[in-house]
Amino acid sequence: MCFANYREAFVNVAIIDIKTRRKNNLLQLQLKASPTKLHQIDPCNLLVGTEGGKIEHWKIDGEGELVKVYDAHPESAAGISVIMEIKSQDPLIRGESLKEGEVSKFKLLATASLGAKEFRLWHLMLDTKELQPYLKIETTIEGGIKYLLETQPTQLVAANDKALKFYDFIDKAEKEKNE
Repeated sequence: MCFANYREAFVNVAIIDIKTRRKNNLLQLQLKASPTKLHQIDPCNLLVGTEGGKIEHWKIDGEGELVKVYDAHPESAAGISVIMEIKSQDPLIRGESLKEGEVSKFKLLATASLGAKEFRLWHLMLDTKELQPYLKIETTIEGGIKYLLETQPTQLVAANDKALKFYDFIDKAEKEKNE
């Protein structure tokens, strides 16, 4: 289990034994900025969204090593509000079509910031656990994006406390052919 402390800019990784009601702290990650969002990639890797629109990638097996800091939303001074995995396998949103039985080389992640009007899609490479920028999607949402939701295989919803917008990924050539 991970616990984040915003004021002191650290994350504790601990094991909690429910039966004995004991917490065993495994390690403490001292961050570069205050944490706003946590996303565990796998049992050994953690992404921490921080103030300033940055994402810190930490290895959490062993001593806790900072792998890389990504400037995910450079136009934002506010914190990362969303780090989520997109489950859709649709080539319109992923940018690749897979043959039956073929496995993708990446997971698709989406990020947003409270201080930015856009959200971004990233390829999280499965072999290196490295984030690679894929798409930047500009929105008209004032006041930043607080929530992202995958509603359909080719649709994402971005929202904050005042606005809700739908973003469809469409094949323009197919659409024009049907019209």
